[in-house]
Amino acid sequence: MKKRLIIILLCIAIFSLNAVSANEITNETRDLIAYPNDGPSIQANDIVKTVGNSTQYEADVYDDYGNPAYNQQISLEINGVTYYRTTDSQGHLKFNINLMPGQYSLKATNPSNGDSKYSYITILPNIVENHDLTKYYRNASQYTVRLIGPDGSYATQGTPVTYNINGVFYTRFADANGYVTLNINLNPGTYIITAQNGIYQTSNTITVLSTLYEYGEYRWNHPYDPYEQQLLYRDGYFRVVPLDGQGNMMVGAKVTFNINGVFYDRYSSEAGVARLNINLNPGEYIITSEFNGLMISHKIIVIPNPLYTTIKGPIDEESTFTDWQWSPPFDDYIKVVSDIYGNVGIEYSGTGPIGQKYSVYDANTNAFIFLDENGKYMSQEYMD
Repeated sequence: MKKRLIIILLCIAIFSLNAVSANEITNETRDLIAYPNDGPSIQANDIVKTVGNSTQYEADVYDDYGNPAYNQQISLEINGVTYYRTTDSQGHLKFNINLMPGQYSLKATNPSNGDSKYSYITILPNIVENHDLTKYYRNASQYTVRLIGPDGSYATQGTPVTYNINGVFYTRFADANGYVTLNINLNPGTYIITAQNGIYQTSNTITVLSTLYEYGEYRWNHPYDPYEQQLLYRDGYFRVVPLDGQGNMMVGAKVTFNINGVFYDRYSSEAGVARLNINLNPGEYIITSEFNGLMISHKIIVIPNPLYTTIKGPIDEESTFTDWQWSPPFDDYIKVVSDIYGNVGIEYSGTGPIGQKYSVYDANTNAFIFLDENGKYMSQEYMD
């Protein structure tokens, strides 16, 4: 009987020990679920977007046990500026990116544990295929850009772009392929043009070349100086060179000159040069040359010509020369007459250089008679 009791007690003891061990094992297994998470606490992807579109930076944040970290403030550092965003109930956050085109690194930091996650942000322009432009005045060359839509494809027809050049704004619209053009009809010079699409703008340089030059400026690239190029009275002329839209010299191109309130039309020669003879009295004048809507102005200075000096006092002496050398040459006598005050006048016979007016001295009336190249009477001036 005692043996049976001992056996029964031993069995109860063994079952009791097994029950305690099972409970302990079960408790240890539940504690393993609560171990800290070894994975990253911030998950985010790199971004490629078109400037100004709705694409956002997004991240998921987890706590130390791998659970979504809700209402957690996260710091976001990009382009040297730090921003703060708070996660929602799912541990998710969003951040708008409104930077200009370029490549950026965004650092997201979880202050609760110091974890950081770097993402690369690439922002693409929404204006492409824009270039500097060099053109001749009013030729067919245009400034053109191509627009990119928010989805990264070419913009739809009718998408507007705003141009700003020389202080004036213009709105133009994309064609079916996203191209937008602007005609450039500015005077010769260098300009900066800005094209704007949404928040993004880009700039280029526009260079407009002249299609009308003073002869020396074009031929020798020498700046015009009226003091270096003074004109003799009734023996001077002014020349310009008109060019086509490709910068080539032209034959028969009409140039209008305006000087002293009078307009003259002249046509470029076989050499491509338009010329106006200047027969104004000594003095300073502004001559304006116009070709194809382009006008250029220059000062001209007319100085006295000894051939046309009027004697102002009694004749002091006179002398006659023959075989004088002229260009074009002619062979006739020339009389130089001077008064007692040192003023000098000249008389010469025959026909001088073509187109030049000349004077004949009349000793009986003490006057200079002005004749044209054909010998026709023009006027006369009496000496004092």
